[in-house]
Amino acid sequence: MKQENGDLAGRAILAIALTVGFYLLALVLLGLLAALPLVLVDAQGRLIVNFALPCWAAALAIGWSILPRLDRLAPPGPRLKRGHYPELFREIDELASKAGQAAPIAVYACPDLNAWVADRGGILGIGSRRVMALGLPLLDILTLGEFRAVLAHEFGHYRAGDTRLGPLVWKTRLAMGRTLASLSAQNKLLALPFAWYGNLFLKLTMSVSREQEFAADRFAAGLAGRDALAKGLAKAAEAALLYEGFWVNEIAPVIGAGYAPPLLEGFRRFRKAPAVAKALGEDRGNQSAPRKPDPYDSHPPLEERLATIEGLDPAAGETDGRPALDLLPDLPLLERRVLERMAPRGAPGLEAMNWDDFETKVLLPSWRRTRADAASLLRGMTVSDLPRVPARLAELEARIKTLSSKTLDEGALRLVLVQVLGSALTCILADRGFSIRAQPGELVRLENGSSSIEPFRLVGDILDGRAVEEYWTSFCIETGIEGEALPA
Repeated sequence: MKQENGDLAGRAILAIALTVGFYLLALVLLGLLAALPLVLVDAQGRLIVNFALPCWAAALAIGWSILPRLDRLAPPGPRLKRGHYPELFREIDELASKAGQAAPIAVYACPDLNAWVADRGGILGIGSRRVMALGLPLLDILTLGEFRAVLAHEFGHYRAGDTRLGPLVWKTRLAMGRTLASLSAQNKLLALPFAWYGNLFLKLTMSVSREQEFAADRFAAGLAGRDALAKGLAKAAEAALLYEGFWVNEIAPVIGAGYAPPLLEGFRRFRKAPAVAKALGEDRGNQSAPRKPDPYDSHPPLEERLATIEGLDPAAGETDGRPALDLLPDLPLLERRVLERMAPRGAPGLEAMNWDDFETKVLLPSWRRTRADAASLLRGMTVSDLPRVPARLAELEARIKTLSSKTLDEGALRLVLVQVLGSALTCILADRGFSIRAQPGELVRLENGSSSIEPFRLVGDILDGRAVEEYWTSFCIETGIEGEALPA
């Protein structure tokens, strides 16, 4: 314990010293820029205006950039009230008591696959209050025992004072960013010292952050169980490999279309999709070798975190296999409130949507818009021309450049053509009575009796040079779409 307390104190001293160093650097340079024009005058003792004005402008930029800002918490989601979630707050209060810490003032639900704590508000952490955010997708994959271990980890951050240091470090990073941006626009030479110090500050504070994670893990393993924490960390790390893709490709388009789908059900479907499961299996294989931490990572690699707690007593804590989501009785309503916070500001409220309507309410209208917007690009082309698209790449690229004034590299051109041609083909087949199957994580598939096709994969195969002309001619004749115009 004495060793750990010493480490905690050392981390705090390092973070504070680095912060003080930045502000000293800024103030020294500010003072020099302000004073030099008063010293370096012309032969008559007058200011050299062309020298003084840029110096004072840079000094003003530095002063404005390092001026402390008031920290206003932007709620990451709806606030959870004690009266509505008594079981959840009982767990939080019990862990707080065991950790010897005060419970957070406010607890929020958020759409992230994460949980975090912070001291927010005030200036540089002064006058702040404790808050906690709990990601619904994280609770969905954890048992109650594993969730307790995650809570214990977060209280480990409170206990170590990490959340008190956090605002100081974070605000200093923001001040560095503002200073670099301001000086880079005026004088890149003046920005160099801040660029060097900012890089050093980031590396060292990220190293401190990783040590904070190790210490919080050890504390959580002792308080809530080594095995529960290890399983929770492993589950979260694996799910995190998929969640960003799920959010970008599945959830964001639905929210953009004005709908609120069942978030957690969608992520479950996404994880079970064959293509996603296959990609996850390949990723597991690629990660079999230990990964070295990036110096700019805030968290250590999973294998290092597991190794840190491996030798601890496994008997601590209680095993509870119930789903952590049992703590949230009104989940459908809470999911919708969480997603509504993600809608663009000023947008009307989101309409509830079932995933079975995903294809017709979100995807097909989006493909129709893509087809209509690309009418000039597709001009004069029919579905029968698809196998010959590779021979017309230069022509199509020229059309795209005329429309958007952009030059695309080979990869970007391929992505545009897959999206545009696949959308047009899908719309044509949907209008011919084909049903669309495109659940989260699945490849888009169209079916009509014995005929089926994956339109976007087909276009990709054509662009990659695979021979499909014979198959495609037969498919067009069979379905009656030969000669059908690609533009709407």
